[in-house]
Amino acid sequence: MVNVINTKANTTLKKILQLIPGSTPRQEFALKTRAIEYNTIIIYNVSTAISALQKGNPKLAEELANDAANEADDCESQIFSGKSPLTTENNVMHDASVITSAIVKILLKMLN
Repeated sequence: MVNVINTKANTTLKKILQLIPGSTPRQEFALKTRAIEYNTIIIYNVSTAISALQKGNPKLAEELANDAANEADDCESQIFSGKSPLTTENNVMHDASVITSAIVKILLKMLN
């Protein structure tokens, strides 16, 4: 499931980069800020979560998945007033991250 987060984050990042040309300066700033956040999910959250799972630290993987869900929520609430052009992607990213966190939490309970 961590790979699903990676795929969804990459898809969203590509869309953000496609939206930047032609956007207003305010929208461009917001989109570039969101691009940094999604890039962080890809580079840090995903790789660290995979490493944590491989090293037997599912709690860290759970926290990183929750963090990715929170980033998607922040992206949705802060990007534009009204409906964001990234609503679908942010919602999918949020859901994938929450599901990943729940799966890891179940695994954690099974280990204890």
